[in-house]
Amino acid sequence: RTMTRARLHRRAIWIGGLVTSLIFFLTAIGAGIYFSWDDQTSAGQVAGSLVVLLLTAYLLASALLFGAQVTRAYHDHLQNQ
Repeated sequence: RTMTRARLHRRAIWIGGLVTSLIFFLTAIGAGIYFSWDDQTSAGQVAGSLVVLLLTAYLLASALLFGAQVTRAYHDHLQNQ
């Protein structure tokens, strides 16, 4: 088995999912704005676009991990009440 059998509060799952989706949405909007304004006419601009693409991938992975941490922290908060 690779998944644990942890029981989480539904409220914690919803809050974590909301935070994760909000960060995903803002990152996608930011990358979309950058790529819509960039015309890529020189090699430097293409390299800059590659950097933004890698940064976007990093931010999306970080958002997923951050959302998991928010879910766990909120679950712990609800258990201690």
